[in-house]
Amino acid sequence: MRALNNNPFRVLGTISNASLRELKSAEVLIKRYLDINEPPILKFDLTPPMDSINRTIDDIVKAKNQIHNSKDKLIHSFFWFISSGPIDNIALNKLTESKNIEEALETFRKGSKSFKISEKTATCILNHSSLELLQYKIHSDEAKLIESLKRKIELLSDESIVKYFEFLITGEKNKVKYLEIKDGVFDKIKSILLEL
Repeated sequence: MRALNNNPFRVLGTISNASLRELKSAEVLIKRYLDINEPPILKFDLTPPMDSINRTIDDIVKAKNQIHNSKDKLIHSFFWFISSGPIDNIALNKLTESKNIEEALETFRKGSKSFKISEKTATCILNHSSLELLQYKIHSDEAKLIESLKRKIELLSDESIVKYFEFLITGEKNKVKYLEIKDGVFDKIKSILLEL
């Protein structure tokens, strides 16, 4: 699933709301590994469960360019992971350190409070849906796939939540046009459905 496998944040090995300093640090780390012809060890590479990727300098430059502006950064974020507090951090640690997908999903589910959308639950819902998408290759459960895409659409349908994500991811407010984000995310959802 290209929206996740080739997500620029995955290529850089970071979460979506990584600071500029964290993004730069990840870039430097990857380049150092490439200099010695070794695959980089990155927290948010998520291999496994995802297929491994062979990064090149060109891949790093492309990934940085894909998240250069706030609009693109926000669109790609809908198909990756965000951390906005302790629950996200706990679940993401389960995912990245112990590679326990089921425990991470359960933690995100608990943090989503029955998937009722609010600023307190939005990142858990987004993260849960991204992880379910990521797992589709393993479980091939179409109902879970449709449910995860539906949750992304529900988040996207709430303009205040999209603005909340904009602030979490870019540090800005009301700089990105809501309709552009909707169109961009819908295009990626259509691509996922066509791909599958």
